[in-house]
Amino acid sequence: GIRTDRMIKASLNYEEIDKLLNTPCRHDVLRRASIFALLTGLRKGDILALDWKDYDKDFNGKPMFRIVTKKTGAVSHHPVSKEAMEVCGPVGDGLIFKGLTSSMTTYDFKIWVEEAGINKPVSFHTLRHTYATLLHENGNSLSTIQNSRIHFHPGTTAKYICNSDALARKAVDNLHLQPSRVKRILSKVKKFFK
Repeated sequence: GIRTDRMIKASLNYEEIDKLLNTPCRHDVLRRASIFALLTGLRKGDILALDWKDYDKDFNGKPMFRIVTKKTGAVSHHPVSKEAMEVCGPVGDGLIFKGLTSSMTTYDFKIWVEEAGINKPVSFHTLRHTYATLLHENGNSLSTIQNSRIHFHPGTTAKYICNSDALARKAVDNLHLQPSRVKRILSKVKKFFK
């Protein structure tokens, strides 16, 4: 894969996500919140505080949540997928992930990851990094990812997008030169070494 001098944030690949989701979790609410995190990129604190009073629909009738981020206080109308809504359960009152605790997202999450056989440092926050990386791998722009993660600066978003072998492979496989250009370049290179 691609290496850089800056610290790359951890991310799960599709195989690791499958391993995790196919491993029984001690707390159904933790499992559901983890899937929601993977599908929305919301911070742990925002998921813990997510309440049905924040639920709404956009002008197209699609689900969204009004998020006031715990970290920055920024307000966002965060669109969510049908799949993300399914793990929330039926619309009701109060907290969406009732019974979810901060200790579950640390201690119990770590046990779940270990039981899934994922052998790298992974925390609940890694799911947020994974969301950004998967959006990037699926062709979304940095601006779109920045907006979906409720970041003020693109540089903040960029450091959370993990360099992936899949993306590097796609870039290399999609790079093509016209045969006439290749011949001209090679002839110039050969002249240089004569």
